[in-house]
Amino acid sequence: MARIHQAQQKNTEREQASQAQQQADKAPKQTIGIDQQKLNEAWNRYAAHLPQSEMYLRTIMERPPHIQDDTIVVDIINDTQKTICENADLLAYLRRELNNANVVLRPNLIVQEQQEVRPFTTREKLNSMLADNPHFQELIDRFGLDFV
Repeated sequence: MARIHQAQQKNTEREQASQAQQQADKAPKQTIGIDQQKLNEAWNRYAAHLPQSEMYLRTIMERPPHIQDDTIVVDIINDTQKTICENADLLAYLRRELNNANVVLRPNLIVQEQQEVRPFTTREKLNSMLADNPHFQELIDRFGLDFV
């Protein structure tokens, strides 16, 4: 008889816990604001403790994150940096340092303009000069110049 009563009591407790969880899920989530200064400090501390062998992480740490709608946005320039942004250690560190379990990192892929490639070899320099001024070809032909 006592076992039946204990089982009923456990079922009642489970139902109450389930109802409480459902109410918590329906309630609006309270978010703790993220302070940009604290974020920058935590970001820099994380970067300072990275071993030299993890230079790939340092590349992303060079760009400070910014806050947008309670989300930490990190500007990245390629997919490798996106993978780094999704690093669980980084997210756990930021959550711990900011005392906010709701912290979310969102990578923001920025498109960089293609930098002009500067001529390096003699042939590239000649081709660059010819593109700028086609009259150079006339001089090369007239004087029989040969570029290796």
